[in-house]
Amino acid sequence: MKLTILALFATVLANSIIDLINNDPNSTWQAYQYPPEIITLEKVRQMCGTQIPVEEGDDVAPLDSNALPADFDARERWPGKLLPIHDQGKCGSCWAFAVAESAEHRLSIKGCDIGAMSPQDLVECDHHDSGCNGGMPHHSWEWAHTHGITTETCIPYVSGGGQVPTCRSKCINGSDIHRIKAKKIGHISAKSMQQTLFNDGPFEVTFNVFEDFYYYKSGIYQARYGGYLGGHAVVIIGWGVENDVHYWIVQNSWGEKWGENGYFRIIRGKNECQVESHAWQGHFSC
Repeated sequence: MKLTILALFATVLANSIIDLINNDPNSTWQAYQYPPEIITLEKVRQMCGTQIPVEEGDDVAPLDSNALPADFDARERWPGKLLPIHDQGKCGSCWAFAVAESAEHRLSIKGCDIGAMSPQDLVECDHHDSGCNGGMPHHSWEWAHTHGITTETCIPYVSGGGQVPTCRSKCINGSDIHRIKAKKIGHISAKSMQQTLFNDGPFEVTFNVFEDFYYYKSGIYQARYGGYLGGHAVVIIGWGVENDVHYWIVQNSWGEKWGENGYFRIIRGKNECQVESHAWQGHFSC
């Protein structure tokens, strides 16, 4: 009976948040109650596994973004080069997905016929981070720089249920593991984010997740309601302007049925949820 009452209260609260957002004429985004087989609020709490650092990494020289187009989408600039949306499951491995996805996009853009990179490799082997219990960007990028990342074909993702196997010494087919190292890594300043994306391709950002983000369905997100759930790592792939509202286009790792086919847009230029405070990149070659 107690669980039934709690579930009913949670449903009423969720509907209240959704109604407040969708009925607000000033809202820039639409909310939706996802069925539990797609995502739950508890799963979101588990997936927010990025420990956002207080300090920043190496900066890069700011470049003039005024010469850049008003709208940019890496999927259009490099057609067929960005790999599909992933689903991290019930594991706080967003930190590993953001590194692997950034790497696979940039390698694909360079013409490397490698395919998806392996977040599982980082989850299992990066002992500076904590597997499904979270990680920090500067640790995971340092690992990618010193040890490298292998492919999804070599080590597929198996930690979606929250279990983390020991670090493997061979690919699942028994062959030797070949890892690709990031030749150069670094923090990207807010002023340089657009130019970096335009020149080099997608990169990782971290941001603070609040409860209403779980309900995001479409539009340009800005936090409105609910408490803080944790830090999250994602990949920025573009930017644009809609109804005079500037936004980033961001790849999430919660599957294609969440948000705008697995992506979301978030306010740009106002450091919404600290999304412009901690951006990281790595440079790769085949």
